Amino acid sequence: WSSDVCSSDLLDLRKRHPKCFKDGGKEVIRDQASCGSCWAFAGATAIMNTLCTSMENDASLYASPTDRYEVSVQQLMSCNAGKAGCQGGVNGNVASAATLKGLSMERNQPYRCATGKPENHWNNQMNGDCGKWPWGATCQEDQVPKWRYGGAYLTTSIPQIMTLMNQGVSLTVSMMV
Repeated sequence: WSSDVCSSDLLDLRKRHPKCFKDGGKEVIRDQASCGSCWAFAGATAIMNTLCTSMENDASLYASPTDRYEVSVQQLMSCNAGKAGCQGGVNGNVASAATLKGLSMERNQPYRCATGKPENHWNNQMNGDCGKWPWGATCQEDQVPKWRYGGAYLTTSIPQIMTLMNQGVSLTVSMMV
């Protein structure tokens, strides 16, 4: 790999796909509150970023020219076969939910394990229904037809990770500690 292939400007999806990352990506910052759902937030964000960079001009991705839709974290939590949610999960749980029920919009299935309203994620209070599956909501099938999930890819190789990043694919990373 030459240094110009791995330059930060080439790998910065905000610069390569500015339409997908309005305001430098700040608008998609979300909070899991006290629920251990980081795995679902990471998966939903990586999937949405990859969807957007792969079909940047498709109207199904945007509510308006300055507002990008997001993949529903709640759907990933409520619909995965392992029933993973606020007590943690892994990348495979994301793949399970996306494969079983497709991908839904956050606006149709908002995150329920804070105050129940996506605009109040920062309140940091978990509602009482989030202590066990289905994590404050029911599993619904309301997938966006153009949002296709192609599956997960597992790699442990740095060159493979670099190749995927250079292709504009967003990744999630798991570590055993």
